[in-house]
Amino acid sequence: MPTIAFRNALQPLKLSFAPTGTFTGGEVYFNTTLNALEIYNGTAWIPLLSRETMRWSLAGAVSVANGALRLPIQYACTVVTINAIINTPPAGAAINIRVNKNGTSAATLSIAASANTGSNASPGITLASGDYLTVDLTQVGSTTAGSDLVIGFLVQEA
Repeated sequence: MPTIAFRNALQPLKLSFAPTGTFTGGEVYFNTTLNALEIYNGTAWIPLLSRETMRWSLAGAVSVANGALRLPIQYACTVVTINAIINTPPAGAAINIRVNKNGTSAATLSIAASANTGSNASPGITLASGDYLTVDLTQVGSTTAGSDLVIGFLVQEA
């Protein structure tokens, strides 16, 4: 098998934000905020890190509860986004959700009354193997609690 030698090391542009302008697919820069290479796919900048969505669901009517979910973490990662979707929306009040890391409050999100979704786009939760997340439902709808809740944690491998 032939040996391939590189004469010059790849030295992408280093920025804390995605570059703007006109680009073609395949262009690369280093995002200093994410500590990752990002590649332009023809329409958007995409991080070249492994991402996965961990989902949890609760069938039926929701109720105020601490530790409604316990999610063990198997590898070092960062929670990039938390999304919540509910089939029957709450009425009279929002559903308030608290996410805890190892028992300590780390992020919150809400599903407004009459809405089906809520999110936290920048929770900033850094996790190590062996950590765990728990979810508390601190408030539910006052007229209609809401039912069939799904919470998704988009995580990026560290």
